[in-house]
Amino acid sequence: MPTARPSDEPAATVTCRDEPEVSVRLHSRYFPSEQGVGFSVSAAASGLRADVHGVEVWGFDTVWLPDFVGALAAQSDGWVGERLWATDRLEVRAAFHPGGRVSLAWELYPLVSRPDDWRLSVTTWVDAGEQLSRFAADLRGLLPWPSTGSAIPDPL
Repeated sequence: MPTARPSDEPAATVTCRDEPEVSVRLHSRYFPSEQGVGFSVSAAASGLRADVHGVEVWGFDTVWLPDFVGALAAQSDGWVGERLWATDRLEVRAAFHPGGRVSLAWELYPLVSRPDDWRLSVTTWVDAGEQLSRFAADLRGLLPWPSTGSAIPDPL
């Protein structure tokens, strides 16, 4: 059986349109059970890098991240207010801005949260529509919907 090279492993990266050194990469997928998928998140900005491993999402308890991002991309003409997707170690906040720009604020934190634990927030600015659609497609390749027997929930 061939061993997958790191470049062959699925990953999804979103890079800030205006500052290419700012990015968030979801990678190192694994399956804790047939009803969930786990992955790692790496965030980078000028002089900064943070990694969170063991982010897990389950088909029965959350809106699926690829569907959340895909729904944002489908609303390329905009929306009012902030949209939120969250799981045990990661939050993604999306807001639409004039000129067809979307801010995706990624907040990473360890699973065990205490008042003195660290949190990191990195914001990637992307174009609504095509750039967001490509990212959603990459996420679908990384995070397949687990078999839970239930329908995919409405992302927004």
